[in-house]
Amino acid sequence: MDLSKLKIEIYDFLGLIVPGLVFIFEVWATYEGWNGFVKSVASVSGTTLTILLLVSFCVGHLIQESADATLKWWKGPQYFRKSRDAFWTTEEGKAIRQVIADELGREAPPIDGCFDYCLTKIKDRFPKRDLFIATSDLSRAMLVLLIAALAPLARFILDGVRDSRLASGLIVLSAAALLLICRVAWIRMVRFRDLSEITVFRAYLAMVTESKIRTAEKD
Repeated sequence: MDLSKLKIEIYDFLGLIVPGLVFIFEVWATYEGWNGFVKSVASVSGTTLTILLLVSFCVGHLIQESADATLKWWKGPQYFRKSRDAFWTTEEGKAIRQVIADELGREAPPIDGCFDYCLTKIKDRFPKRDLFIATSDLSRAMLVLLIAALAPLARFILDGVRDSRLASGLIVLSAAALLLICRVAWIRMVRFRDLSEITVFRAYLAMVTESKIRTAEKD
C-alpha cells in the first residue's frame, strides 16, 4: 500500500493521531519505565513508525469517543452547544434569525436547523473552523491523556526515588500539576468550541451583507 497517497486532514492529525500516539507512549512508558521507553523509541524503524501512526489513528478515535461520552454524561448532551444557544438569544442572534426567515420566506427553523443552514450557505468562507474543532477536540482528548499520564509519572518516580514518603509526596504534587494542566485544557476546549460554533452565524451574516451590497451596486 502506498501510504504517500493517503490524505491527512488537520483533524486527523490533531484530533486523532496525536492523542492516540501520546496514549500509546504513556502505556509504553508505564510498562518499560523511562530508560526502557527512551531506548525503545530511539530504535523504532520507519516501518514500525508507520504502523504506530496507523494504530494511533485508531486509538485516537477511542479516546475522542470516550472523552465525548464522559463529558456529555457529566455535563449533559447540550454542553458543547451551550454557547450557541446563549448566542441565539442575543440581539445579534435574533437579527440572524430574521435574515434566515427572510431568505426562506417563512419562520426560521429551530437553532440546530439554522446552524446547519448557515454552515451549508457559508461553504468555504470559514476555513479555520476545521482547525478550531481540531484544537478543541485535542484539548478534550488531553483531559483523558493527562489523567492517564499519572501512571507513567508514578512509575518514573517510584523507579528513581527510594524514599517511599518522598515518592508519595512527588506523586501527589504530580497529580496536582496534572489537574492544573487539565484546567487549562478545559478552558481551551471550551474557547475553541465556541469559536467554531458562533463564528458560523457571523460568517453567514457577513456573507448575506456582502451579497446585498453587491446587488445594490449593480442596481
